Amino acid sequence: MEKVNFSDAGLQQLLQELYLLNQQQLQEEVLHIQTDLRQWLKDHFIFSTPQLEDLDNLGATFLQESATQLGYFVLNRLPVSLYKPETSLLREKKDRGKLYRNEAKTANVYNESLGSSQTETLNFSIEYLSPMGS
Repeated sequence: MEKVNFSDAGLQQLLQELYLLNQQQLQEEVLHIQTDLRQWLKDHFIFSTPQLEDLDNLGATFLQESATQLGYFVLNRLPVSLYKPETSLLREKKDRGKLYRNEAKTANVYNESLGSSQTETLNFSIEYLSPMGS
């Protein structure tokens, strides 16, 4: 697999390729995700130097929890998304501090003609903290 841009479009392209793998190949990817998420990300995404620095500075607990969640979603071929501000916004907000979030959602849906169904999604986001006094 070729590296993709670190964006939601890049993530969707990567997931599309991963979800075409057979189950054994996908399990090998999941093992890499759960063993060393930081390296798996570096192996699959194109990062800028500041993004690599941020990745290298992410806390171990956050990375491990993210690895567990991402592994589950990839193994089960479930939707995963990434939200991050555009590069132009990053320049304006670079001194504000960042908030990294992963959020798994489960939705139960019922329709009289279709019955019940359940969907799961995993959303990763990078946000900027508001400046003091805002």
